[in-house]
Amino acid sequence: MSPVFLTFSAADIQWQDLHRHFSGWVNVALADDRTRHNFAWDSVQNNPHIIAEYLMIRLRMFTEHVLRLYLKFEDYWERLEWQARGTGHIHALFWIPTAPALDQETEESRAEFARYWGTLITAWNPDQLRAPDARNPASLAPGDVANTADQFAAFLNRLQLHSTCRAPYCLRQKKDSNTPQCHFFFPRPLFSAPVVTKEINHKSWLFSPARNQSNLNQSAPVITMGWMANTDIQCSK
Repeated sequence: MSPVFLTFSAADIQWQDLHRHFSGWVNVALADDRTRHNFAWDSVQNNPHIIAEYLMIRLRMFTEHVLRLYLKFEDYWERLEWQARGTGHIHALFWIPTAPALDQETEESRAEFARYWGTLITAWNPDQLRAPDARNPASLAPGDVANTADQFAAFLNRLQLHSTCRAPYCLRQKKDSNTPQCHFFFPRPLFSAPVVTKEINHKSWLFSPARNQSNLNQSAPVITMGWMANTDIQCSK
C-alpha cells in the first residue's frame, strides 16, 4: 500500500458554477474577464458562508465520483485551510492498496514504483508555447471543458507553472550553500520516462513522471481538468 498526497486550490474567483449562486451573476455572465473577476471578488468577500459550503460539496462530489474511480483509494484524510483573501485549499492524503511500496534500496522496486505512478501522474506539457485564451479555462462551464490535449495544455499553462522562485515563498538559504535554493526543487531535470531518482534532491530518492518542462508542477490530467484549479499530487513510499 502506498499513499498519495493531493493539494487542491479553490478557484472561487473563476468557477462559473459557483458564481451563478450569487445575486447579480446573470448580468455579468457573458461579460469580459475583468468584469467577471471584479464581480466574483466582491461576491467571495461578502459571502464566505456560500464559499465554504460550496467548496465542501464540490470536494465531496469530486472525491466520490472522480478520485475514488481514478485512484481506487481505500481510505483518505483531508484538511481545509483558508487564505487571508478568503480563498480556500485542501490538503488530502489517500491510501491506495494497489499501489506498490517503495523499497528505495533496490532498482527493481524503484522501477516498479515509477511504472505504477507514471500511468497516473505527468509533467509532460502537450504545448508549452500555447497562447492563453481570452477566458481563463478555470472560468469555463464544466460542460464546456473539452477532453483534448489542447485543453489540457491550456490548463497547465494557466494553472500549473512554477513561474518565479522568490523569497520568502520558496527560496531557502541552505546551510551548505551561499545560493538560495527552491524549496520545491525547481527547475527540475527533464525525463523521457517516469523514474525514481536522486537528480531532483541529491539527499533522497524522489519520483518524477515523464517531464518535458522544468518549471511545470506535476499533475494528473483527470484531476487538473476535473477540479479546474491548481493542484499538486505527490506519491510517497
